[in-house]
Amino acid sequence: MNGRVFSFGASRNPIVQVFSLILVGLALIVAAFMGALILAVVFGVAMIAAVGLVIRVWWLRRKIKRSGPQSNAVIETEYRVVHERRVREQDHRND
Repeated sequence: MNGRVFSFGASRNPIVQVFSLILVGLALIVAAFMGALILAVVFGVAMIAAVGLVIRVWWLRRKIKRSGPQSNAVIETEYRVVHERRVREQDHRND
């Protein structure tokens, strides 16, 4: 054994330093590209959901408007008074 401890410190070899810088740069470019791609997919799904929601609301409003009551419709009914309450002056004073 030579007594040397292995560590991940910076190498003094210039070729290894250039190679590691190139790898780190490529990793950053790939990470940025993947982040942009994921963000584009999320925005695309959100846009599709928003368009679907707008179309759904439009469809429901259209359906309600078509099936709603007509403005010239008349409702007729009959009624019968079952019990008529007589109001006295005392009842008005208590309110």
